[in-house]
Amino acid sequence: MGGAVEGLTRHADLGGHDIDPVGALRQALGYLTKLGIQRDVVVTDGIRYRLYAADRGFEPVAYANLIRLKGSATALFERMRRP
Repeated sequence: MGGAVEGLTRHADLGGHDIDPVGALRQALGYLTKLGIQRDVVVTDGIRYRLYAADRGFEPVAYANLIRLKGSATALFERMRRP
């Protein structure tokens, strides 16, 4: 269902095109709780990606739509790359 990304994020793949950010975020936070870690979370349906920042109470901080990429999507990719 999801996989860790080099200790930075937990990824919840929604597998379809209807994104339920609240339900997917809740699911990802459940994974983090079980693992006993706190990391940024990326929620995706494979096309749209939303990043929630752990240090900001998991508020959404970046978004990218791979079909309609905009310049603002670079914030998502930059945060995913940082160590």
